[in-house]
Amino acid sequence: MRFFILATVVLSGPVACERACTTDARPGLSVSVVDSVTGALVCAATVTATDGSYSETLNGLLPPPEDGGPPCAYVGAFERAGTYAIDASAEGRETRATGIEVTKDSCHVIPRKVTLNL
Repeated sequence: MRFFILATVVLSGPVACERACTTDARPGLSVSVVDSVTGALVCAATVTATDGSYSETLNGLLPPPEDGGPPCAYVGAFERAGTYAIDASAEGRETRATGIEVTKDSCHVIPRKVTLNL
């Protein structure tokens, strides 16, 4: 009898554990822009993410800093997996990062944090 029970458990294969997905939308990208000379965050940049024909200007992370100034992180690509080129521009300078891959699990995107030096 023990053999029959053990054989049944072994032959039935792995048991999948299901988890409940949440309803929140998660950003695929969180981008910080840093001045390459001073190391300070650049808080007034325009940051754009492009994946093929899809393009999005990333939003400043809310809420803004305590001093009421502009936010210093930019988020976007909510629940959108893909391979992105990210462009940032501010104060007459530009920078680009390419090949930034955002993946997805069974529920949400896996957020990628990116720092661009301007």
